[in-house]
Amino acid sequence: MDWINLLKNSPVIPAVRDMTLLPRAIKSGAPVIFLLTGEINTLEDIIRRIHDNGQKAFIHIDLMEGLAADKAGIKFVAHRLKPDGIVTTRNVLIKHAHDWGLSTVQRLFLIDSLAIKNGVTTARQTGTDAVELLPGILPPDFVRQVVEEVRVPVITGGLVKTWDDVARALAGGARGVTTSATELWGQTSRPG
Repeated sequence: MDWINLLKNSPVIPAVRDMTLLPRAIKSGAPVIFLLTGEINTLEDIIRRIHDNGQKAFIHIDLMEGLAADKAGIKFVAHRLKPDGIVTTRNVLIKHAHDWGLSTVQRLFLIDSLAIKNGVTTARQTGTDAVELLPGILPPDFVRQVVEEVRVPVITGGLVKTWDDVARALAGGARGVTTSATELWGQTSRPG
């Protein structure tokens, strides 16, 4: 899981929701890029562009047009598109991704204490490589609780708009933060 180690010096992960912003994500120099949009006919080229720049590409498989979020879809992604990993909310896809050599990030939506408990249990059962907690603006104590219980690297994402949001997640023990806030892409520390 070398991609997690890359976040040590550059914890902000561009979350690309609009492909017109892909060049900006690539230019940011961030070591990892999450694609939260895309379609089957263009993903291979997009992933190649990211790799050609020395960056890791993760696709949110649940959000890709034209791809079935099933075993055959994961096999196609691994063999044809060749990202470094997938992001998903679907437990069953974690095992299939591992079978085909892809890293996995399981997205967990934490809306209450029961969601935290269930999310930790789910992440342990699936064997995911990392979890992404949403929303990313959780108080550091909640992030720390999941970090201590889940036993895999944690990143946060969603509603992250400022460096203070990033700093709070990192203070809670998150290894990185995904954001679509382009002004944070490429930042390695508090601006100023």
